[in-house]
Amino acid sequence: GDTREGWSNSAILRVFYSDDQGKSWRVDQSDPKAEPDKEVVLQEPGIVELKDGRLMMYIRTNGGTQYVRFSSDQGESWTKYEPGNLASPLSPATIERIPWSGDLVAVWNDHSGWHNYPPGKRTPHCLAVSKDEGKTWSKSRVLEGDPDGWYCYTSMTFADDRLILSYCAGDKEVGGLNRLKVLALPREWLEME
Repeated sequence: GDTREGWSNSAILRVFYSDDQGKSWRVDQSDPKAEPDKEVVLQEPGIVELKDGRLMMYIRTNGGTQYVRFSSDQGESWTKYEPGNLASPLSPATIERIPWSGDLVAVWNDHSGWHNYPPGKRTPHCLAVSKDEGKTWSKSRVLEGDPDGWYCYTSMTFADDRLILSYCAGDKEVGGLNRLKVLALPREWLEME
């Protein structure tokens, strides 16, 4: 944001929540900065509810991984930010719960080293499943793998026994955000190890 000294890439996140269907809103009471002494970019968070009732927030950062934090009181307060276990460039992840298994599924640009792709790019576009509430993830599977591709901003929904993904799937020719792709994956695809 803008500061008196000029532009800064450091950012803060605030969580606004409502307990009355949006008639009134409150802001969380947590420290909004990731690391006060470092310029960690925090952008485009997502939240998923864990089986024990806690909320897990995952956040796009410039730190080489999605950061995470947790809330045990439905978003009123949050733990400190910490680097998570989804290695990624400055690109958002999407995490949802699979309705038929109760497991978590993540789609993101996997930069863990499982796949040989150039660093810093929004490729490959991968999917992994967690059977332990995000503590660990299966080896990711490549959904899109063009080294010059640009894959991001995934939305996820489940229909019958399929996972439906929509996401930006651009490249040098059309531009990074100028092509939308829809992909349907069968239930069996998510159950493969």
